[in-house]
Amino acid sequence: MTSCIALLIDPADRQGYAGRELDDESQARVADALRAIWPTQSLVEDRSLHATDARRLQAMPLADVGTVFVVRPAAALLPASVLRRALDTANERSLDVATLADVAPEIAYIASRRAIELVAALGGVPGCTTLPQALNRLEVAGAALDDDAIRIGTVPGLESESATLPLVNSAALWEEPQLATLLSMSSESRLGEVRRLHHQAFNDARAQLQRLGGVRPRAARGVHKEALVVAPSMYQSGAHAAWTELAPYLSPSQVAFVVGRGTALGRVLQARGFTVFEVSDGLDARSAPDAAAFLAALDVARPAVVHFDGAEGSAWAGTVYARGTAIVQHVRLNDVERFRAAFVYADAAVGVSPHVCRDIEARMGTSLRVEHVPDGVCLQSRPPRASAGTDDVLVNPAKPVLCLCIGRVEPAKGQLRVLDIFRSLRAIRPARLIIVGPCGRDPAYCDEVRDRLASDYDDGDVSWEPFRHEMRELYERADVVLVGSRNEALGMVGLEALAAGCLLVAQRSTGYESIIDETNKEGLLFEPGEPASAVAARIVDALGECPVYARNGRAKVESRFDARDVARQLSQLWSEIASAS
Repeated sequence: MTSCIALLIDPADRQGYAGRELDDESQARVADALRAIWPTQSLVEDRSLHATDARRLQAMPLADVGTVFVVRPAAALLPASVLRRALDTANERSLDVATLADVAPEIAYIASRRAIELVAALGGVPGCTTLPQALNRLEVAGAALDDDAIRIGTVPGLESESATLPLVNSAALWEEPQLATLLSMSSESRLGEVRRLHHQAFNDARAQLQRLGGVRPRAARGVHKEALVVAPSMYQSGAHAAWTELAPYLSPSQVAFVVGRGTALGRVLQARGFTVFEVSDGLDARSAPDAAAFLAALDVARPAVVHFDGAEGSAWAGTVYARGTAIVQHVRLNDVERFRAAFVYADAAVGVSPHVCRDIEARMGTSLRVEHVPDGVCLQSRPPRASAGTDDVLVNPAKPVLCLCIGRVEPAKGQLRVLDIFRSLRAIRPARLIIVGPCGRDPAYCDEVRDRLASDYDDGDVSWEPFRHEMRELYERADVVLVGSRNEALGMVGLEALAAGCLLVAQRSTGYESIIDETNKEGLLFEPGEPASAVAARIVDALGECPVYARNGRAKVESRFDARDVARQLSQLWSEIASAS
């Protein structure tokens, strides 16, 4: 039975983070390092857009291969002896799936062709990327995976080296000159150097924490910035878009930001002159470097108020409180309970919609100040739609209706529901659809969306594009924006669509009910169980009045969701809280 090595290169934006992809030169270095470990094995490289390993492997030229050693670039840092022994042991034991002891399957594992075909035939397992993850989830769920069906086991791996593994996957190691230094060393020396770098980074972070440690009353430190806004999570695309819209109306002399390293929001803020502090792990409470960066931000910015826009407040509010700084917790999710730990320390909570504010008040009573501050759109950069675009669809029924669907591709965002509606719409009149967004936390769902596109649309009428920071040009060209989200607290995409004069068509949720008044022809809401054909028919009818919908939608944003008003509300809140504390 022959075997080969499959090197999988993951897209940088798979999880929505604005990281750097492995460039061609770095990829060549990794491939050369792996070939040196296995000089007689064939090496197949893959950069495909499929999200699950099963689909990626199934699409690779593996017809005469019985066993595949699946590796990602980080595997090149593991000792050659460990990798060779693992593959030999898996083949000797005739294992269908073999994980390496103390090596995460996201780094390396071994799979037989029948294991690949089994998982691929299932259409993917929700939430799972690798084959070991998928099979483990199936076993936990009670699926029949006995020894006759498939053989799963663990082979020798790193054993006592597991403490080093988290850093092996660090993206920083794959940036020059670090990569060149590591891969120029012998295979047996690389992991030791990684361990040394890991310890050095940890010790540096610990030393910085010790320098920054201790409770320092705010009065003794003084106040430099009015507010330090904390929005580091890679998944907070709505929050990032909202602060991008607010940036023109906030003062860099008064406000500083903590954001994720390499994010588009960080670049926008820096270009506008804001002080920006970057964290690499999303301000994970277990990350010493992030802790050091955050405490340094508190000391440098010296804010009167720390404004947490995300669940990080639940982990860090106690630290900020102990330093004598006031706290605001921003809530833009319907899952209000997620923020309860932060509410204990907060001076105020901000809810993006009235129902979110009511939920907070129901939990906290009068013990916490709750303010309704919706997201806003920078209207100055989005002038009202001229008599083009959507108007052309009204006068020319042969012109394709351009539809947009924007957001992370995952079940909660409902892209499959959007595709059903689009298919029905295209049966009535010409139409095109552009899906924009990264793969979310359910790779199997992403593959299902991609398979639907490949099977149903081979004429270019539907495309899936990676997320881009600047979306205005797309909104300006679009006729319809389709939103399949199940449970939005407000909906930044909806506000941007209305500001651009698009026809907004969204699944009914408390958030979109607070944006769209159907009786005033501001947009359309559809029910979860409403037939796709019925939704499509309503879209066609509304397109017959597109100037009315465009005008009324724009008026709604101007009256209730102007970023200037939102910035004014936040600045006033920060000032009042700072004065009271």
